[in-house]
Amino acid sequence: MIECLPTGVCSWDFELRGEGHTARLGFSWPSEQGWIEVDGLSIQVEKQGFMSGAWIFNGGGRTILSAEKRSALTRSFDLKSPAGSYVLEATSFASRTMIFRGPNADATIEPAHVFTRRATIQGRLPDFEVVACAFWLTALTWRRAANNNNAAAG
Repeated sequence: MIECLPTGVCSWDFELRGEGHTARLGFSWPSEQGWIEVDGLSIQVEKQGFMSGAWIFNGGGRTILSAEKRSALTRSFDLKSPAGSYVLEATSFASRTMIFRGPNADATIEPAHVFTRRATIQGRLPDFEVVACAFWLTALTWRRAANNNNAAAG
């Protein structure tokens, strides 16, 4: 199991701990880009254009992962890494829980409860770098939803 803990009450930066690894991740405000640090390896997250639904995760002189959002209307991504192809998708329209599947991966990313950003990742997991990238995308979907809800309330 991997624990995903926000670094502050109002922060979208996270610390991941488990499986003998640690990671920190965050977002470059106000864009949909950011960074991840996994066991000392720095990974840059770059969105491939303002209106694009594609991201590249580069670190250590290589591409760790590429991600493509399937549709503007869904929370599902097709992910590609040197180890293979993965799918990251919401379990339902209203749920924040995400399923992560692919080679050596069958896991659930789930908030601790409805009123928190704390989460866990449980199940069969691939390379920790890939898991951290998948969680970054999950946090991005949660961040988008929170920003959309705040805009609607204002």
